[in-house]
Amino acid sequence: MAARGTKKASAIEHERVHMEQMKQGKLSYDNDTVTWKPTTSSPAKVYSRATMAEGAENLPWESEAYSRVKR
Repeated sequence: MAARGTKKASAIEHERVHMEQMKQGKLSYDNDTVTWKPTTSSPAKVYSRATMAEGAENLPWESEAYSRVKR
């Protein structure tokens, strides 16, 4: 049971990282695209949700979230 709770806590913390990214203006999304800016002053890169593997660790916003959360 502890592993299940740990997995849930990690998932919640991972999503909190995304919320922080959105508050900072680095991450936004709609039904069709995800927009990522490594810094608020860098150019935005737009990713099509139809052609990407959502949640993949190689996506920059996911990489940041995975690196900040214990698994």
